[in-house]
This record gives sequence, C-alpha cells and structure tokens, in this order.
Amino acid sequence: MITFDEFKIFKFPSVGSTNDEAFEILKSTGLHPIAVVADEQSKGRGRSGHSWLSQPGGLYLSIGIPSGDLLTDSKLIVFTSLPVVEILREFGIKAHIKIPNDVYVGGKKIAGILGERKSGFLVIGIGLNVNQKSFPKSLNATSMLIETGEIHDKNELLYSLLQKFRDLLQDTNLAYHRWVSHVNVIGKNVRFIYKGKEVKGTVRTVDRNLNLVLNNGKFNIYEIFEFREL
Repeated sequence: MITFDEFKIFKFPSVGSTNDEAFEILKSTGLHPIAVVADEQSKGRGRSGHSWLSQPGGLYLSIGIPSGDLLTDSKLIVFTSLPVVEILREFGIKAHIKIPNDVYVGGKKIAGILGERKSGFLVIGIGLNVNQKSFPKSLNATSMLIETGEIHDKNELLYSLLQKFRDLLQDTNLAYHRWVSHVNVIGKNVRFIYKGKEVKGTVRTVDRNLNLVLNNGKFNIYEIFEFREL
C-alpha cells in the first residue's frame, strides 16, 4: 500500500474486478478513501452487467469511500466522468460524455464508469483505455495511444484522476456546470428505453437532480438504457 493525497492506494498486477477488491478492502480494513489499481481484470464489468475488456495497457481503477444518500452518491458516480474528460482534453483528445457517464471520442468509447453501493460504502470503478494498440472491431473502442500516437504514463494519469476526484468530492454542485458542458446531446433528437418503453424527443438539458429533460418530459438518467442519437 502507498499513499497519495489522502488516498490509500493498493496496486495489483491482476484482479478479478477492482470494484470487488475495493469492497473487500473497505470491509476488512475500514480504511478510506482508497484506490485499487490493476494492470488487468479477468472479470471486469460495466453498467447493466456488461463485461468490460480489461487487457494490459488500460488503467483500471476503483475508488472507495463511505456512502452517502442516494442522490449524492449518484451525482458522484455520474460526475466522475468529468475528471476523465478533462484529463483527456489536456492531451488534445476531444472527448465528450454520453449519458449517463460513458466517455467517447467521436463515436468510439474510450472510458467507462461503474458505481456500486453496498455495506455502507460507495465504490466507483473507472476503466480508461490508455496504451492499447487495437481492439476487436465489435467493441468500437479507442485509446489514448490510438488518438495521440504516444505512450502515456499510467501512474501520472492515476494521480491526476485522484486529484480531480478529490476536488469533485468537495463540491458536486460546482462540478455540475462543467459536467453538463461536456454532454454532447443538448439540443439533439434522441431515442432510448425507459422503464421498458421507447422514448423519443429533443434534449433540453440534464438538470441538477440527474434528470434528462426533453421537450416531452423528465427522465432519470440512471433508468435510461439503449441511449441513441437520431
């Protein structure tokens, strides 16, 4: 274990899931905040039970803290995409946020975020494609290496993410304005599944309570699936 900026950092060459490992450490040690980092995951997962390809070259990080109320935790999970986007843009990568908290470059995914709450803790997992040279065509993914042509230092990225996450913890309301500016569907026509039904409409904004506001109603972004632009 090492420490950085109040975080206790646990590094592993390989784990099943950094989120699972983080929950085990939180429950067994009581330490927080913690960061669990692995070079690869054998059982990486994303939202809605989807698997996350976690091959060497990526940054696989889970941050663990005590949980708060549901809305506060939900905001942290969603707004964690902001530090990722801001770091990518520092490298000249034109990343944007896809509802609710995936990070894309053009039409290709470069990062995903999974938040989970249990046993009084909140764990937020970040999978960032860093130095991978290629992906299966079925994934429609990209990496920092592919976008910039350069190898990137994963330790530096880790520390930058932790610093920005610490700032996010201080004030999610302040982060909201920066976050919504990177959501790329404002003013666009979209389609998605909400509580089993198809919804179509024009996006006006995403409000502070994590509702996607359309011309025909409000929809909580955590209950939105199969989100597509029309």
